[in-house]
Amino acid sequence: EKQLEIQKAKEDAARMAEIKRQEAENNGEFSYVPSDSDLYLLGAIIQCEADGEPYEGKLAVGSVVMNRVRSSYFPNTVSGVIYQSGQFGPAITGKLDAVLADGRTTASCYQAAADALAGSNPIGEALYFGNGDYGQLIGNHWFH
Repeated sequence: EKQLEIQKAKEDAARMAEIKRQEAENNGEFSYVPSDSDLYLLGAIIQCEADGEPYEGKLAVGSVVMNRVRSSYFPNTVSGVIYQSGQFGPAITGKLDAVLADGRTTASCYQAAADALAGSNPIGEALYFGNGDYGQLIGNHWFH
């Protein structure tokens, strides 16, 4: 299992390097105007992924989503990123839909979503997070 994590980390690092190279090449300005539903959806995925994390960890998860929205390698909407096949476990398992249906998103998750949508970003250009052991550690997640 540890070897698989190491291999995935190497693949993610290589993918990140290629993405950075491509984005530097494109070097265009990206403007995203969030829809009203983006706040609720982003807040709910933050709730699912970072409920027990400090506020900065919640904001970092929201920043990963927004970094992906801005990246040419991912869908260009919040919902497109969150529901992209194989990317966010809670979207796959139905947990995200349950949180949205029950309205269980906390105020701190909504605040983190609003701040991420407004451009606040503690993680730079990170596109991934998880339990690996490299990148920037915030709470219990590594951002890379």
